Amino acid sequence: MQSTEFQLYQCPDRSPVHCVALSNDDLLYVCDRQSDRVQIFKPDGTFIKEVFFAKNTLASGSTWEIAFSRDPEQRFIYLTDGQNEVVAITAGTGQSIIFFRGK
Repeated sequence: MQSTEFQLYQCPDRSPVHCVALSNDDLLYVCDRQSDRVQIFKPDGTFIKEVFFAKNTLASGSTWEIAFSRDPEQRFIYLTDGQNEVVAITAGTGQSIIFFRGK
């Protein structure tokens, strides 16, 4: 059995990935908790844009998990924010339209 060593590369201005979701229109959504943002890429890695949520969240950050509505157009994006105990629903524009708060 052959052993392979892997080195973890950490860029000083980038946070680790916390969630990834592929939309029906083949865009890749990546959660970056520490920077309170979701970055959007093409499947080949081309950067499209980033959207910030609860930008002043401390500790564990605001972008924990992402999911899309089940309609073919995926008109809504669901974003869980575990630090602030909120689920935000957006219309895909980055502007939150509904919040559900825990407790």
